[in-house]
Amino acid sequence: MDRSSESPRSSGSGTPEAMPQLVLDASTLVTSATDLRDAVCSFVRQARSVGQPPERVLMAVKSAVRQAVLHAPSRPDATTDAQLMQQSVEWCIAEYYRVD
Repeated sequence: MDRSSESPRSSGSGTPEAMPQLVLDASTLVTSATDLRDAVCSFVRQARSVGQPPERVLMAVKSAVRQAVLHAPSRPDATTDAQLMQQSVEWCIAEYYRVD
């Protein structure tokens, strides 16, 4: 089988290869929920554009938010880690399925 005709976005098994990285600075969590939402939505758009399935994108968002929360100083507002995760999941799903 000639692999040169395959799309660069998928491996021989048909699984997309290129997953953008979502790197969240813990300070993003402290400074602004808007900054966090923008970072999550930008990541989701990139991942969707390279063919990543929604479940992989959601897992990557949850992992990045979880890691950032672990390293974040206490937030000045009353947002709990669970609320922050819930918001991030909602933003991810809404952005992934957003119709342009």
